[in-house]
This record gives sequence, structure tokens and C-alpha cells, in this order.
Amino acid sequence: MSQTCSQHTPETAADISFPTVTVNGQEVTAAVIAGEMQYHPARSANEALLESVRSLIIKQLLLEEVNGVSGSTDSGIDDGTHITEIDSEDIEGTISRLLEEKALPAIASEGECRQYYQMNEARFVSEPLIAARHILLPAAPDDMEDRDKVKRQATEILQQLQDDIGCFADLAKHYSVCPSKETGGSLGQLSRGQTTPEFERQVFSLPEGLANFPIESRYGYHLVEIEKRVEGEQLPFNMVKAKINRYLNERAQRKAISVYIRELIDKATIDGVEKEAICPSFDNN
Repeated sequence: MSQTCSQHTPETAADISFPTVTVNGQEVTAAVIAGEMQYHPARSANEALLESVRSLIIKQLLLEEVNGVSGSTDSGIDDGTHITEIDSEDIEGTISRLLEEKALPAIASEGECRQYYQMNEARFVSEPLIAARHILLPAAPDDMEDRDKVKRQATEILQQLQDDIGCFADLAKHYSVCPSKETGGSLGQLSRGQTTPEFERQVFSLPEGLANFPIESRYGYHLVEIEKRVEGEQLPFNMVKAKINRYLNERAQRKAISVYIRELIDKATIDGVEKEAICPSFDNN
């Protein structure tokens, strides 16, 4: 698969030349790979192909390991039985039990949790709050000519607001298409996650006062005044200790599983794909 997966990027699954893949002598057929691809959405069919092959190989190795550990023949692997002949729920349950036994992570101590907190204090700050009002001038997201026209209009209205902020409510009533125009454009108190991402990214970085540029979103252009900001505050360790403990334990579990799977891949005989291409990566963040 080295040429198929690494260099060719077809647009659809129909364009793919499926590799011949074997795992410890057991073939992973093109039909099985094609069926697996529906569960791996990706930027290209070629990327989905690689993800599907990786998933099938890892499942096969894990189930072979189950058979070797238990000494039984009911895992569905020996005597040439293929992974797809095992009920999917049985596969997942069997793999989960194996990983619980073989990939045991260390449990994070309170000292480790406190050290993580001290090294990442910026992550443990309460969300900022803002009180804002706006005037929304609508523009179709796919009409560039209309958006340019509306942006020019927004700039003209902004000039009026810079000259007299006291006319904000009247201008909102006249121009805005948001229901908030009935209350002077007020959006009330906002925290992150309550508005569209592109609008949020911009307004939460604004200082108190009138924004000196129109803010663009999928809906059009907004003229925004931040009436009040309440900055986030540092959360004490005791308030976030349980969250940190859970995070560190889950991270350790992911790392243990990644290491264990790499060991299985290293000792397996795999043809049709390079081992490094299917080894799981581990994000240590």
C-alpha cells in the first residue's frame, strides 16, 4: 500500500486501487476494507483508506492476542476464521476487556495533579463575561458584491456612532435585523459558546466601548459596543482537582493503549502497508 496510500489522493472510493494486506498470514480483503471506510470520514478517500486499514489491522492483532492469552478458540481467530465473522458487539467487548487487562495506566497522585495545575494555571480560569449590544446589517454569505455593499454601509453607520454613541438604540431600531433591535440592540450577558464562533472570537477580545470596525459573521456585519467586561478569575486547585485527576488518568490510559498496540504491531508480520503508517500516535497535551 506504500504507493497507494502515501502518494495518490483520489477523490472517491471508486478511484482507489485497494492494496493486498495480510496480518500474520491472514488476508484483509478489499471488500472488508471498502466496507470499513464508511466509518472513517476523512479529507480524501485515500486518507479514509489508510484509516480503515489501520483499524482493521489493529482489531485483528488485538483479537489474535486475546486468543493467545486465553488459550481458547472462541475468539474467532484461529483456524482461519476472519475478524468479520465475529459479531461486532462481541469484538468491541472482547477488545475492551483485553485493553483493561494489558494497558493498565498509573493512577495520578494528588502531587502530580497539583504539579499539572501549577504548570497550566492559565487553563483553569473562569470564563470571561461580557454585556454587549449590536446592530446587525444582513448580507448573504455567498454574495460578495452584496457583502461589500453592506460593509460600506456598516462603516458609514459606525461613523455616526463614533460621533454620537447616544444614537445607538435609534440606529439599531432602524437598521438592525436582529430581534434585539427592540431593546436597543442589547444581547444581554454573554459567555463563550452562546454565539457563532466567528462572532465570538472577535467580540471576546474587544475592550469596553464601541468596536472601531464592523465585525463580520456568516449573517452579515455587526456594529458592537461592549458595555461591560468581567474578566475570568483563577480557579483554586481544590475546585479543579477532580477534573485534573480524571484528565491525567484518561491521558495515561490513552498512552498505555498506544504503547501496547505499537508493541503488537512491531512483533506482527504485516504485508501491504508500512508499519509506521499504522502505528497509533499519542498526543501528550
